Amino acid sequence: MRAHVRRKFHEAIIVDSGNSIAKTARNYCDKLFSIEAELDSLTGEERYNKRLTQKKPVFEAFWSWAEKIAPTVLPKTQLGKAFEYAFKRWDFLGIYFKDGDCAISNNAAENAIRPFTIGRKKLAFQRHA
Repeated sequence: MRAHVRRKFHEAIIVDSGNSIAKTARNYCDKLFSIEAELDSLTGEERYNKRLTQKKPVFEAFWSWAEKIAPTVLPKTQLGKAFEYAFKRWDFLGIYFKDGDCAISNNAAENAIRPFTIGRKKLAFQRHA
């Protein structure tokens, strides 16, 4: 699970006073991040193998659960939007199971490029001012 999907479910908890469905979804995400933290010191090959045995069942359990629960959620609610966001990215969310060196989250990459993108936006704004 990527951090963005987790964040969407976390936002649904905030908006809907601790919605238990959103908490369950976020807990699945937290479990995956927790397992990943335990695998941090392993080699890429070791991490790959552990992901398949430890994480993939949790990942698949989330999707099985989500497919049953999502149709019962109103689509225009924050929780409905969180499920829609996750399902639209389903194919890409599990890509890190294919390579032990692939990160579970792209937060590090986003944080690395943020100064450049913010600087670019600031420069564009100054040109138009």
